[in-house]
Amino acid sequence: MNAAGKAERVLVIHNEKSGQGDSGLEEFVLELSHYGLTGELRALHPGVSLEELLQDASSFRAVVAAGGDGTVSAVAHALLGSEVPLLPYPAGTANLVALNLGLPTDPAELAQTLLAGQTQPIDLARLSYTDASGNAVTQGFTVAAGVGFDAQVIADSEALKPRFGVGGYVLSALANANAPVARFALQLDGEPYQAEGIGVLIANFAKMQLGLELAPGANAQDGLLEVVILKTRSAAGLVPELLRQLAEKVGLAASHVSDRLEIHSVKRVRLESDPPLPVQFDGESVDGSPPLEAWVVPERVRFIVPAAPDV
Repeated sequence: MNAAGKAERVLVIHNEKSGQGDSGLEEFVLELSHYGLTGELRALHPGVSLEELLQDASSFRAVVAAGGDGTVSAVAHALLGSEVPLLPYPAGTANLVALNLGLPTDPAELAQTLLAGQTQPIDLARLSYTDASGNAVTQGFTVAAGVGFDAQVIADSEALKPRFGVGGYVLSALANANAPVARFALQLDGEPYQAEGIGVLIANFAKMQLGLELAPGANAQDGLLEVVILKTRSAAGLVPELLRQLAEKVGLAASHVSDRLEIHSVKRVRLESDPPLPVQFDGESVDGSPPLEAWVVPERVRFIVPAAPDV
C-alpha cells in the first residue's frame, strides 16, 4: 500500500463489552470521514486474538483502542515495537489512560485530536504472578497494578458498574471500609523493605478513579513506577487524604504528599503479603495473589494526545 493509502485509513479496535452505553463511536468514525479518513472497525470477541486484529496495523495511519483501560492497555502492549500511534478512545467506566493524557470525551473532539497527530512516548509495565492453579502468568499493564484494598474494591465493583458506572467504585470502597491490614515484604530495585498497610499500588500514571492522585508525582515518561503503600489501618484512614485532594482540586487546600501514602520510585518491585491479598491490574481482577513482580518495559508506545496550546 502506498503512503497516501496508509494516511487515509484508521484502525479501530472496539471492545463492545466495555462501558454502560453508547460511547459515540459511530459518530467518531463519521467525523473521521469528514476529514477524508476511513475508520475500519474490528470488534474484540471470543475466538479472535488481538494479535490477529492488529496483524496489519502498520498499514494504517493510527490505531484507536475503544474500550476501558484494560482494552487500551492490551492494544498498547500488542503494538510494542511498532511506530503506529495509538489513540485511547474512552468507552469504558473509568478511562484512566484518557484521563491522564488529557483526552476529550466528545467524539468530534477526539477525531480532531487524532487528525492533529501529536504524540507522546509512554512507558508500559508488566506484572508477573502465580495464578490460583499454580501457573506462572505475565500480564502487561499501563495505568497501575494493585494489591489489597484497591484490588478488592475493583473486584467488588464489577456487579455495581452496570448500574452505577463510576459510582460503583465509591459504593465498593464504602463496603470495604474495614479492609484487612497486611504485612508487606518488598524488594525495591533489589533492596529489601518491610511495611504494613491495607494495600500497595504500583502506578505508572498519577490519576486514579475520580481524578484523585493516589500516586502523586507518577510520570509515565520517566522510566519508573511509583510504589505507593497505603499505610492506614483501615480504608477510613484514607478519607482525610481524599478530601484534601478534592479541596486541592477546587483551590481550597495547598498541594502536599500525605503521610498516609508512602511512595517509592523504582524500575522493578517484588512483593509478598501476609495474609495473601487480592491483585488487580488496569482495573481487571486477577485469579491469584502475591508473591508478584512488576517492572517497567524498556520500549515505549506513541500515544496520541491533544495538541499543546499556542503560547
